[in-house]
Amino acid sequence: MNRIGTISLLALFVAALNAQALEVRQSPYDKIVELNLFQLHGPPITPGPDPVVTQLPKVTLTGITILERRRAFVTIDGIQSRRAESVTIAEGDTVGGIRVESIDEKAGLVRVLNGSERQILKFEPRKPSGQQFIGVEIINVVLDSNQ
Repeated sequence: MNRIGTISLLALFVAALNAQALEVRQSPYDKIVELNLFQLHGPPITPGPDPVVTQLPKVTLTGITILERRRAFVTIDGIQSRRAESVTIAEGDTVGGIRVESIDEKAGLVRVLNGSERQILKFEPRKPSGQQFIGVEIINVVLDSNQ
């Protein structure tokens, strides 16, 4: 048989099928799953471990110098050491997990990488120390030599 004869025979066979033969019929066993006679359940979902949150040390900019290389004076309130530590870090260097990426001495900004977090440090205004200043009056005394 040639191709045209095979294709026409196949077309006649598909046309002879009735629509009921092509539909999906329900099986009598499908009701077993619906009724869940044995009270079967999926596996329990257990949550994974909580992500560990690491607390980053607080970094405070205390000064900038441009002698030899650009350097930033910073104070690191250490998590492990429990006390503040003042260090000098050159641009591009890393100390205690703090990496100085760039220093802009004119704007007073230092870009650091603190752990995995990028931070921009700038000078913070000084906090009042609680001390009160006593005002002093200056009195101009003119001495007259005629007396």
